Amino acid sequence: MQEMTISTEILQGLEYQKQGNLSQAIHIFQQAIQHGNVKARLYLALLYAQEQGEYQLALQELHALFPQYPKTAYLIAYIHQCRKNYTKAVEFYQQAILANVPLSHLQLGYLYEGLQEYTPAIMQYQIALFKGIQEAGIALGNLFEQMEDQEQANQYFITAASGFSDFVFSRMQQQTHSTPFANALVRWKKDLDFALEKEVFSHGNLYESKGEYAQAFEKYHEGLKHRPEEAKRCIVKLLAKMSNDQERYILLTDAARNGLSLAFYHLALYYLHKGDQSNALLAIRKFLRLTDSKDPEGVTLFHQISQKTS
Repeated sequence: MQEMTISTEILQGLEYQKQGNLSQAIHIFQQAIQHGNVKARLYLALLYAQEQGEYQLALQELHALFPQYPKTAYLIAYIHQCRKNYTKAVEFYQQAILANVPLSHLQLGYLYEGLQEYTPAIMQYQIALFKGIQEAGIALGNLFEQMEDQEQANQYFITAASGFSDFVFSRMQQQTHSTPFANALVRWKKDLDFALEKEVFSHGNLYESKGEYAQAFEKYHEGLKHRPEEAKRCIVKLLAKMSNDQERYILLTDAARNGLSLAFYHLALYYLHKGDQSNALLAIRKFLRLTDSKDPEGVTLFHQISQKTS
């Protein structure tokens, strides 16, 4: 019988793990370690931690790796953080930073923020962002939003969104066949979607604060595909801020010419308020065509206007 190679052992162990046969996977990984495959300790540690919640066993394997592979300090720190052993977590994240694992700055930021130590959290997030960890931009945006500094939050959300696409694409090119990477990519994609959502509303807020209402309306309208209810609220708030009817009308007609569906809805309200039922009906019909008559508020308004014109 041909002798099994070490790499084949790890692949077989991963296959057993995928099938849910954890005892056999553990046996294969332990066998690989005995054959001198140090890397098998990493897979064994991940199995203990992720599949069985056996964090102490995972730490034993990782500590055995640490002298030869200092970057495993990151995983050691992460397990300590999950177990709320924060002193040990900080110690090993700092070891991981020395071993050139920049993601440690992001995790330290999360740790400090969880402890409500915002100054060191901000510092760690900023270092992570400087080192190219785009998730740190989202973390900074969330933190400043929590601290009610919306201007700073907006800037970081915009920064995160502008860099996230290239970030994900570069990671995809680097490790397209990595199983851990494939799992992480799902999380990065969610972060990307979140960043893009935040970027839309943050830009809208910035335009609105500068009195550039047409640009704000356009940005909020983009938000319909992300968070429609919030987008509608932002547009209502924006229009309410415009006390000049003529200015509001010009904004809505320009937006309508650009095909922005909600402009027709608000034009219908505008015409109805002015007593112009005929144009109100034309506007709401256009809105319903653009939205395939799926907007319940639009349908309700159509019936209201139709009753007035009948």
